[in-house]
Amino acid sequence: MTRQRDASALIAHIRASQAQECERLVTEAREAAHRLLREARQAAGRRVREAVAAERERIAREQALAAARVHTAERECAQQRLQALFGQALSRLESALLARWDEPGPAARWIESLVAQAAGVLPTRAWTLVHGDACWAAHHEQAWARAIGSCGATTEKIETVPALRAGLRIRAQGVVLDATLDALLGDRRLREALLDALDTTNPSGPT
Repeated sequence: MTRQRDASALIAHIRASQAQECERLVTEAREAAHRLLREARQAAGRRVREAVAAERERIAREQALAAARVHTAERECAQQRLQALFGQALSRLESALLARWDEPGPAARWIESLVAQAAGVLPTRAWTLVHGDACWAAHHEQAWARAIGSCGATTEKIETVPALRAGLRIRAQGVVLDATLDALLGDRRLREALLDALDTTNPSGPT
């Protein structure tokens, strides 16, 4: 009987140990499964956040690029409008100067202004007068004679240039003062001042 009880006790102990081991293995398996599931969810969350961040960055880059393109297009349009206005203003200025050259009073002041400048900077008072052909009339000749007479200068030589449409040049010993229409219209300071004035008064000008 003792041996039988011992065998039964051993069997019961083995079964209990097996049950405990099974329970331990099941518990570990469940914990491992939960851990893997948690890690998988965390990894999936990271991937989603990274994908969302990357998409936001892509959208931000595209928006910045689109804004830059719009700004460039607006600036180019503004520059084109300004250049068109500049061309119109330059054309009106040209017409106004041609009209002034045809009128005795304004033309005389034009000539007198250049003669006064020449008297202050040219190395001699013996000057070469350069003017256009069709645009030099009697009142220009009279204004020239009065102006040089008032400063003691003389006309050493007269040259005509058919291409000149208005104004005159004075030359002495290689030094030239140019107050022709083309010289005035091509003056960098005048063109810059005209552009600045247009840019200031143009509400849709470039920024």
